[in-house]
Amino acid sequence: MSLTLAQFETLLLAILALAVLVGLLVHAVRKKSVFGPYWERYTLRDNPFSFWVVVIVYAVMIVTGLMVLINPGLLSKSSKPMDNLKRIHGIQLPPSAKHFQIHGNRLRHGGSAVMFECKYADLADWMSTLPVRTKMDPANSDAGNPCTNGYNCWPTNAQTWVPGNREFDGFTNTWTGATHPVVMLSCDSPTGDWLHVEIWRKSLDGNAVVKIYTDWN
Repeated sequence: MSLTLAQFETLLLAILALAVLVGLLVHAVRKKSVFGPYWERYTLRDNPFSFWVVVIVYAVMIVTGLMVLINPGLLSKSSKPMDNLKRIHGIQLPPSAKHFQIHGNRLRHGGSAVMFECKYADLADWMSTLPVRTKMDPANSDAGNPCTNGYNCWPTNAQTWVPGNREFDGFTNTWTGATHPVVMLSCDSPTGDWLHVEIWRKSLDGNAVVKIYTDWN
């Protein structure tokens, strides 16, 4: 059975929390050692070295849990950005996806925004795999800038959008020439509350710029 990123991290944090809680409860009840009467040799008085080994192990467990909270996906990260994005957003990406830009963090900011380029020919098959709620055309189909967040050129009654908060800012052009908005998809999210997808087309080579955002608020 494979676990999603959210399930993996929830399980990990539950195990860490349970281990720390059990150790602290036993220590509080026995008031002799971290692990109770069967581990008397780990008391600070009788064996300070072993006692501090146990303390260090607990500290590492707690720090690891905090790092996972601060940086979701830390322990399940792959060296390939596409694999990490699949885990975070819960969707497959077009096989030609490249030039990834990522802004925002699930737990610190309540969302994660990603921009990448891909072949336009890959989009039809890719979009057919998305759990689409609604599909909307741009309110203004003139050349625009996909690096701009908020409603941008999309209808203001859209169900989803990329928030204009500064933590999601910072996207830059990895292409040359103008881009035109094509379609916006509001989707159910496999890992969060909702998924937002924007499709843009580059004027020079006809390929695509895609921006996705998952919200966890």
